Amino acid sequence: MTPLNGCEFSLETPRLTVIPLPPPDFALLLEGVSNLEQARGWQASDECWDAHTREAMSGLYAMQQSAMAERSGEDAVMASNALVWPWYTNWRILWKSENVCVGSACFMGRPDACGVVEIGYGTHAAYRNRGLMTEAVGRMLHWALERPGVSRVVAESELDNIASHRVLEKNGMRLIRQTDTSLFYATISNTPPPTTLRSDNDTTSNVF
Repeated sequence: MTPLNGCEFSLETPRLTVIPLPPPDFALLLEGVSNLEQARGWQASDECWDAHTREAMSGLYAMQQSAMAERSGEDAVMASNALVWPWYTNWRILWKSENVCVGSACFMGRPDACGVVEIGYGTHAAYRNRGLMTEAVGRMLHWALERPGVSRVVAESELDNIASHRVLEKNGMRLIRQTDTSLFYATISNTPPPTTLRSDNDTTSNVF
């Protein structure tokens, strides 16, 4: 991959490469999923966003740009921005053997004052029930909990989305609250999840 100010990186598992999109690539994604896939040389996933997803991703991109602009007057701008953008971007989940994105995930912003960060994710229908999202989320949890100042990762899952519940539970997250429509999960400590799989090709050892 082409570095973005030396800060582009990816997370590896045996089957997957999990890629947080740098701001220019996130902007390209918003223009159309196929545009990004063609630019990256990935197989077409036939991913089609509904209005809710498009609105959510556009909002996340706006938050990213705002967060980075807040630091524009600080010293070491590139380093500061490198710490910001991964918390506000779409993370593509690439199945290496097929060279196709099977889903995506994102954090909902930087950790709050208590060190809590929220994660969200989704798997394309054709690639469900293979354990791929469990593998990807586990690696992202590991990355997040290794970041300075992060104490816990939380997630909200729709009440009837059993597969999503299993993704979180298999990665050691525990149910902490329930409403009429959602379940809320959290990591029990800042210890990396037990099911995390890492690859010898992981490119994050010197990142942040």
